[in-house]
Amino acid sequence: MKLETQVVELEPGWLVVKFQGPKPPDESRPFWLHRTLTDWLAEHPGQSIQRTLPLSHNGELTGVMVWLGKPVPRSEVKFRFHNDLSEMPFEHREALIHQALEVYFHHLYTGAIAVVNRSGIAVVFDPANESGYVLPVAKLKGVDENGNRAYAKWEARGETRCFVFNLEGGFHAE
Repeated sequence: MKLETQVVELEPGWLVVKFQGPKPPDESRPFWLHRTLTDWLAEHPGQSIQRTLPLSHNGELTGVMVWLGKPVPRSEVKFRFHNDLSEMPFEHREALIHQALEVYFHHLYTGAIAVVNRSGIAVVFDPANESGYVLPVAKLKGVDENGNRAYAKWEARGETRCFVFNLEGGFHAE
């Protein structure tokens, strides 16, 4: 089987990386899509990945949507961590924020939201202040009773990786 991949530029800064013709086995598809994108980026220097969205059909990975931009220096990223989380290793912080960003960009929220993981850590996106916060969910303020009930149900079921609070009144912490 001859494996071919393709990068299609839908608009400047917006790509689709996909298979052309027969697809490899499921377990090797992420590798080939990543390799294709890495090769494309090497041929187009000065771009960085801002966000990605896997594309699937009938539960099978068929490609990835990629949004590009100029690299953002780390110093411009404005995430503040609650004192209770000061000992969290950098790798855990990065993974936590990455997971929350996937949720945030996948649903294209416009107001403040909190993405809570199974460990009870909330990553808050506050577009009005162009910043983010990471804190224990117990320190999150301004959540109404319906939100608290929905969160308790989510905690009990364990069906999804994260829970999203819409923070209609903006972000509030202890």
